[in-house]
Amino acid sequence: MDNLSEKGQEAIFLQLKEIIVEIIGADAAEIVGIHPNSAFVGDLEMDSIQIVAFAGKVNERYGKRTNFIAWLSQKSIRQLAKLTVGDVATYIASSENTPRENPDEHDRH
Repeated sequence: MDNLSEKGQEAIFLQLKEIIVEIIGADAAEIVGIHPNSAFVGDLEMDSIQIVAFAGKVNERYGKRTNFIAWLSQKSIRQLAKLTVGDVATYIASSENTPRENPDEHDRH
């Protein structure tokens, strides 16, 4: 797969692709094609409302393991315009592989 070397990233990409198809529709997805290097704005022609819907669905699916909305909010307009599906898959995969502190441990003292 383009730019997605790990199987985890490939699985995440396929899940993200399903979300995108749900938002833009199967016909539009078939016309533009969804690949890891597809930019949301330039290639997939998603508008701001569709990107917000995508972010909400990604947060629903991965929110407990990632802080996707916070990560996205740190991007500049220029970075957002160039953001690809593969970038999001890579971020989610890296977030899932990052050890998290157990919040209950702080309450046990």
